[in-house]
Amino acid sequence: MGKNIKKNKKKFLISVLINCYNAEKTIKKTIHAALNQTYKKIELIVIDDASTDNTVNIIKNFKNSKIKIFENKKHKGLGKCRIQAQNIIKGRYVAILDADDIWEKNKILEQSNILNKYREISFVSTWFKLIDEKNNIISEENKDLNNKNIINYICEKNVFAHSSLMYRTSLAKKIGWYSKNLEYSQDFDLTIRFLKKKKFFLIKKFFTKIRVSNLAMSLNKKYLHIISKEKIILLKKIRKNFSLNLINNLKNFKSIFFEYTKLIFIFFQK
Repeated sequence: MGKNIKKNKKKFLISVLINCYNAEKTIKKTIHAALNQTYKKIELIVIDDASTDNTVNIIKNFKNSKIKIFENKKHKGLGKCRIQAQNIIKGRYVAILDADDIWEKNKILEQSNILNKYREISFVSTWFKLIDEKNNIISEENKDLNNKNIINYICEKNVFAHSSLMYRTSLAKKIGWYSKNLEYSQDFDLTIRFLKKKKFFLIKKFFTKIRVSNLAMSLNKKYLHIISKEKIILLKKIRKNFSLNLINNLKNFKSIFFEYTKLIFIFFQK
């Protein structure tokens, strides 16, 4: 597969999925990042999960026909909102953009060109930077991932930031899309099932910025037991679904053991 992707003249509708809850501090920059893409044939599916701050008013102030906002009367949680969006999305491809993350302007264009050109690709990801609440860069994630070495990484954790992904809607439907049995780890689960079905493509450019917040679910002690339980489920799925060599098997078992240890620690902290 060549690294130089020629521009493809086919313009398919792309759905940008933004789930938000009390995101008044970041949602404006996030929506600007989507609307300012060089690829213009998009719809912005915004699921507001019963925000109690000014999030919805900020979104409505854009007055842009590309934005389709759906307001939940009661708070459902991210997992159920992702499942809700599945019945709304109309685009051939789906690009995920969390309510506090940011894209560079050519992200959608380059990702869609790849999906148009290579049918064997299930999803396209990009390198990403971690930023803090003041937009300062914390670190850069630029691993040289490919279809041969990816198993070395996913035996330990999800190395794909969900906001960096664009994937095929038809394939997502075929493999069951977002799990109804998971809350925190739906993104990792979907990635695993994509990798089992087809190849992926990594754009080695920093097209995505992921915001690290003290309010993030992954940093909230309330969710730690859910995170560990779900990760154990997915690590076992990796062991079952992929032919692991000795080293990867050891990594897999080590990761599972580590998560069980965390569960024990959490239990005694109650």
